[in-house]
Amino acid sequence: MKQARQKYLESHIPKNFIDCIDELENKVREGLFTAWSLANNDFQISCFWADESLPSNKKSEKKLEDILHPIFDLASLTKPLLINLYLRYLFKDDFLNKTQEPIVNLIQSERCDLGNKDLYNFFQNRNNVHFTLDSFLSHTSGAKSWHWMGSSVWRQKTTSHHSESHIFHTILDSKESHYKENVQINLNKKALDSLLSSQFGTTNYSDINYYILARLVEIIDIENDTWEKRIFFLNKYLHTNFMHASINSDYLNKCIPFYPYISSYNSEFSVQQIKNNPYGFVHDTNANILAFLGNSAQIVSGHAGLFGNICDVVKAVKMLSLSQQALKKSNTLKQRFIYGLDTPESKETSAGIKNWPIQYGDVYGHLGYTGTSFWLYNRVDKKFSEDFHILLTNRTSQRKKMGVDKCPRILIVSDIQNGKTHCFQIVDNLISSLLLTEAQEISLEYSGYSNRIWDTTVLRDLPNILDVRKFVAQKLWNI
Repeated sequence: MKQARQKYLESHIPKNFIDCIDELENKVREGLFTAWSLANNDFQISCFWADESLPSNKKSEKKLEDILHPIFDLASLTKPLLINLYLRYLFKDDFLNKTQEPIVNLIQSERCDLGNKDLYNFFQNRNNVHFTLDSFLSHTSGAKSWHWMGSSVWRQKTTSHHSESHIFHTILDSKESHYKENVQINLNKKALDSLLSSQFGTTNYSDINYYILARLVEIIDIENDTWEKRIFFLNKYLHTNFMHASINSDYLNKCIPFYPYISSYNSEFSVQQIKNNPYGFVHDTNANILAFLGNSAQIVSGHAGLFGNICDVVKAVKMLSLSQQALKKSNTLKQRFIYGLDTPESKETSAGIKNWPIQYGDVYGHLGYTGTSFWLYNRVDKKFSEDFHILLTNRTSQRKKMGVDKCPRILIVSDIQNGKTHCFQIVDNLISSLLLTEAQEISLEYSGYSNRIWDTTVLRDLPNILDVRKFVAQKLWNI
């Protein structure tokens, strides 16, 4: 960062955060990502190109500073922030007991629709009473690491060429009355087939676990009967504004891009050309497939698909931290996943732990493929710890500009302790202060006359951001 610019920011921001801004903006210039947000219990800071985030221009109960922080594809943070947190709300103080109980004792036949019938029958089988919710939360179910969910829209059909039930032959008719249920039946069968009895009890990180958990929530939950209601309720409970690709796909064009893109101000690109070349609703392949089924299907992927900004993630992480602290008093497990939250595996962890022998057993978090992460610190001998750090990036993205020479970067700095937010505009080496309303207007202006086009010429190698994750972590806490 240029010395004059750094000196200007020092009047508003502590030195450790300026170091983070400097490092992250260097990585933007190197092409690792185009936007980022970070937070601890003192500050929430975001930086992005003015044309890649579209803030709301409507009156809202949310504060303007919360709206200005951009929305990211949170990738695998969906697992703890949606599924895990919703189950903690659902079971409240009984979360520990309920997640250790056989699933057969929790599922309810009256909550089971046609799409989940096979899943219900599987867990009713006395040969499967060893499965608990924690088997899936903590990745010890024996599930394979991954499979492609696209075959869920194919119909199983015996022909003169084959009779194998697992072979799919024709496309399901989306106009059929039970289309959604038939897709879900296929999804559930494939998920259950992935459970290897020989691997039960062995830790193997798998997206399939959280697909199954989302279906189990549907059979267990007596408070909310749709995912739209569940996400609405979770947002009301946390005072957040999370969205999911399977529910809110119409709103996701306002978010930070999660794919290589061209920001075009060239009128030669028509709206129809853009519509004919859509990237999708979310970066994750399987979450994208389920989102393409449409909002009416509401087949929510529990492993990915959640979107939110840094303000949303901070509130959810604080709630997870509070819940984890209460649970730790009841248990001292030593395994990779504790009540569904990840633990650091080595000194090289992105959690940025400085006192590894002393602190590693009290740190929990998760990483997301798009370049998202959070880590929190809980000690049994402390009443409650507010130590955490969060980093959101879009490392799956890459940017090209067409038609405008100087699109500004917007820097949003929210001082949590003092309740103040400062906004800045950065163009080349020049930085200037903005009112919150001015920052909103600039983003609306640039987003309004630019088109975001998926750059199909790019085959992007995923950049390794371990070093920048560790750098930011060690600046944001002293654990």
